[in-house]
Amino acid sequence: MTIDRELENELRAALRRQPPPRDLTPGVLAAVCRPGPRPRRWVAVLAAACVLLAVVAGMAQWREQAARRQEAAARADARQLVFALRLTAADLGRVQRHLH
Repeated sequence: MTIDRELENELRAALRRQPPPRDLTPGVLAAVCRPGPRPRRWVAVLAAACVLLAVVAGMAQWREQAARRQEAAARADARQLVFALRLTAADLGRVQRHLH
């Protein structure tokens, strides 16, 4: 016999179907119905702290973005004001030359 056949025969013997013992059912049912360990309080506290941290970080990020948007809008308004003042100054210069 070759090594492969010996190994195969040993595996077949080891994995051969066997009837379960008669007292298996009560033990399995008891293990399944047994209440598991209660979750520890620190896990809930840690989860709540993580959620709180995420909310605070999100709010800080939102405020920072809002401040950036407000600064960008203020810069755009300032550019528009400078442009309008230059146009007005140019128009006033033409009007003054026309009147003199």
